[in-house]
Amino acid sequence: MPSTIEIHNEAWTAAQKVVADYLSNNPEPGFCGFGWAIIRPANSKFAKELVAAGLARKDSFQGGVRVWNPGGSYTQSMDLKEMATDAYVAVLQNYGIKAESHSRAD
Repeated sequence: MPSTIEIHNEAWTAAQKVVADYLSNNPEPGFCGFGWAIIRPANSKFAKELVAAGLARKDSFQGGVRVWNPGGSYTQSMDLKEMATDAYVAVLQNYGIKAESHSRAD
């Protein structure tokens, strides 16, 4: 199995790609918001290694650890943040890591 950092990088790249692909053919959707992934449990090896590497933070509100804005999208679009977060989470889930997509409007 790939290392935590390799899995994170694969997921991050998938998140970047989905945003770039969308923007290459469409204007940026106008609804502003945020997106993040929650990885549970917080004491899993994967979650601990993400936190230790500075790639995630403990999330006291929702539990687990939070990866904010997967893919690092600089748009304000909630739709694009959700698409990127879903792509990030899908990669993690393919490796059997428990992860969820979350978002909220600004």
